[in-house]
Amino acid sequence: MVDLLTGLGASSVLWGSLYAASLRFLTPSSLKKRDDRVYWASSIVSIVHAIFAAVSATWLLYTGTVPAWSGFGEPSPAWEKVIMMSFGYFAYDFTLLLASPSMPQRAELALHHILGLTLHLWPVCVHQKFAPISCVGYLCEWSTPFVTARWMLKEAAGGTGTKLYLVNGLAIVISFFCFRVLGGLAYLYQIFVLVPRLAPPHFGDLGLVGYLLPPGVLVFYALNLFWMHKILTGALKLLKGSAGKQAMSSSKADAYPVKAQD
Repeated sequence: MVDLLTGLGASSVLWGSLYAASLRFLTPSSLKKRDDRVYWASSIVSIVHAIFAAVSATWLLYTGTVPAWSGFGEPSPAWEKVIMMSFGYFAYDFTLLLASPSMPQRAELALHHILGLTLHLWPVCVHQKFAPISCVGYLCEWSTPFVTARWMLKEAAGGTGTKLYLVNGLAIVISFFCFRVLGGLAYLYQIFVLVPRLAPPHFGDLGLVGYLLPPGVLVFYALNLFWMHKILTGALKLLKGSAGKQAMSSSKADAYPVKAQD
């Protein structure tokens, strides 16, 4: 436990240092409000964390270091290190949320961090079980950079009418569907099919948290489906708006044709 707390403390200092550097050197001067500057710098850290976590999970699953469909009762030192780094980020970010009462999506982020503690840190680092489920679940982070970049592109990169904003929106739809909707079926299969079939271990081995884990994951997946619906609705509105603007431009061009040259 001492090693766990030491690792969490060291990684939280690392993430906090990255935030301080982002706030000082990587935040656009065009952002005048303190809350916007804080949110921009924290978004950079969020993107770096998401890439680190997603690449780590993908690599460990690809190489078989963390087997996807077996080994639920075995410790995984490599994945435990990733989780400690990740929860150092959560600790830093939770502290930032407490210090920034007006930060956007404050309540949602706090709930996300608490769910992460329940679904990942407690099983993997405290009880050293169910690393494959945690690792597969972290593939969801592949969608986070695009979701986070959406606000950044809107506020400091030309607004919602740029091609980059549209491309990022398409990347949100594809990554969210692939990794959070389709990919979520993988950890549901692990939890509700493979763990009972290969038991032990049992979720009850984790104490009360273990009994909360399966319904907690169902709630998380249902939230992803809800967010996917909202993303698709927003994307359709954006596409309709773009199509409408193009139609208006075409009609104006037809109404005022260029004079033919002699």
